[in-house]
Amino acid sequence: MDTTTTSPDTLDRDFKNWKKAQDLLLASETRYRRLFETAQDGILILDAGTGQIVDANPFLIDLLGFSHEQFLGKKIWEIGIFKDIVANKDNFGELQRKEYIRYEDLPLETADRRNIAVEFVSNVYLVDNKKVIQCNIRDITERKKMAEQIKATLAEKETLLKEVHHRVKNNLQIITSLLNMQIRKTTDTKTIEALKDSQNRVRSMALVHEHLYKGKDSAHIDLGNYIHSLGTVIFSSYEEGNRGVRFDLDIHDIYVDTNTAIPLGLISNELITNSLKYAFGEKKDGKLSITAAEDPAALTFVVADNGIGMAPEITLENQTTLGLQLVSTLTNQLNGTVAIDRTGGTKFTFRFPKPVEQKPTEKADP
Repeated sequence: MDTTTTSPDTLDRDFKNWKKAQDLLLASETRYRRLFETAQDGILILDAGTGQIVDANPFLIDLLGFSHEQFLGKKIWEIGIFKDIVANKDNFGELQRKEYIRYEDLPLETADRRNIAVEFVSNVYLVDNKKVIQCNIRDITERKKMAEQIKATLAEKETLLKEVHHRVKNNLQIITSLLNMQIRKTTDTKTIEALKDSQNRVRSMALVHEHLYKGKDSAHIDLGNYIHSLGTVIFSSYEEGNRGVRFDLDIHDIYVDTNTAIPLGLISNELITNSLKYAFGEKKDGKLSITAAEDPAALTFVVADNGIGMAPEITLENQTTLGLQLVSTLTNQLNGTVAIDRTGGTKFTFRFPKPVEQKPTEKADP
């Protein structure tokens, strides 16, 4: 027979420990209830096994306009406003299995027939060894309206920017037409040549704005499409000098902004024009090629021909002709470098560093 007895001190200590645990549990439940009652999101508590609504907090009741009693005891799929979340018992099974579901934007209809947009997040967790589902429902109606306003404003600005590009293109085309009229009235060969060169420079700038106007992005253009269009225009302008010259282009998926596109277009214009004027002569298998490639640091741009080659004494630094002066100036403008290879023709290899993204400066601690 066990005659062991528990001492009064042990009983007192056990009681105090039990009382402390009960007080902690009560405090925890009080904190949870306070959070539940004061939360600024709607909260719905479900029995994870049956889908029955166990509780709904005041914010959800105010948000949707239904009484506490209209929620309690109902299955979630029996509440019509939640039909887009849990349409039936089978869909609730998916909610049980996944234990976490998030809907970014769901429509709900309130008791007074107002339509609101909500963000819906559900989590499954244990309470007294029993699974419950907590559904957090956040009203995002105002956020959604603001996002739509921002989207509309951006679309409006995009339209205005495209209109600016369209008008600039039209004004440059007027200048091109005026130059063309002057060409028709001029008989001096050198003057005609100078006017044609100026005309092509203006066209190269107009093409940039045309591509920006027609493209989906009003800030960047497809470099390959642009250079192809530019080459086509220049070849047609110098038709007599380009017979038998093939134009090869190898530029894929490279997009540049206006600040890069216009200098590249003018550089291309000068070098294509020079090749058609001076590189081929009577050569029957002439080829002019433009290629481009980019890496995270820079854009490499190559213009090459298989013509007679540029004389060794000609450099970008010692030239007095406007064309090569422009090439040098525009290369410097883009902080680029250029190397000239005179083997088997003339090859210009440009390397333009990509702009460094400016990071906000951090203020020093006082």
